[in-house]
Amino acid sequence: MNRNAKAGIAVGAATILLLGGGGTFALWQSSTTLTATSVTSGQLELSDASVDGEWYRYVDGQDLADYDPLTDAIDMTTWTIVPEDELIFIAEVGLTAEGGDLYFTVDSTLGGDAAADGFTVGITVLEEDAVTPLTSITAASGQFTGVAENDTVYNVDAADEVVTTTFLTGVPVSFDADNTDDQSVTQNLAEAAINVNQVVLVG
Repeated sequence: MNRNAKAGIAVGAATILLLGGGGTFALWQSSTTLTATSVTSGQLELSDASVDGEWYRYVDGQDLADYDPLTDAIDMTTWTIVPEDELIFIAEVGLTAEGGDLYFTVDSTLGGDAAADGFTVGITVLEEDAVTPLTSITAASGQFTGVAENDTVYNVDAADEVVTTTFLTGVPVSFDADNTDDQSVTQNLAEAAINVNQVVLVG
């Protein structure tokens, strides 16, 4: 093997060593930090595990705040309902809501028991008008996922705002029995509940 061939082999071997990591060069790179800090989730919560309230004779069109517990409340340990009676259970509920673009509805459910024979139990909460810390929206058709047209949707539109408030809710109960088979019937409301439900703005 001549001298020039040997020199070529030596140069090639050195190049392989450099490319294999035995050398001193590196590919360029750089990094910088972001000032995005962190992301915190909001909240939507009824503040009480259960709430006390009072029963009243329902008055069509009367504001919930105008029912007087001292003079108008009914003692349900002695009261029995008869056909054409309409009653309403009114309670004050605490609410904490926080979140940019947070939208939610309020409703009531009977829980585990359906309406008994002759009874009609309202499943829509009758909100007091003075829920001042929140913005109320009358939903248009298709504006929110799972919300019917003309339903009321509440909004907390400031991401850094924590709304803590109380509002009055009413669950109406009527008895419209038209036969004697519905006498001595009991409507169980032990599992009735007030619910707040987040909804999604479409688009």
